Amino acid sequence: LDFTFEHSRQPHHITEMISDITYYVYLARRTPITTLKRVVRAHFEPKEYPVSMRRMFLWTPDECIPEFYTDASVFDSHHRALGLPDLQVPSWCESPQHFIQWH
Repeated sequence: LDFTFEHSRQPHHITEMISDITYYVYLARRTPITTLKRVVRAHFEPKEYPVSMRRMFLWTPDECIPEFYTDASVFDSHHRALGLPDLQVPSWCESPQHFIQWH
């Protein structure tokens, strides 16, 4: 993993690239609906997206993307009016910012 991190164009510790579906589910709250319809599913269904970090970890064995540990804005949904709520942080965190500071 250290070799992958040190010799990648964009340093990372993920041994394989995650799928487009996983990536866009992770960033669903910030991704345009047209992209979600093209990549994830043709009909946007908010209930099909994990509502919390806990559900996200249970949903996929893939590692989370760096944004979950560096950018609190990824927790904030641009699609609340369409039924996709903000991504919930664990109960021991006060806010997305607290989650990022903790990590």
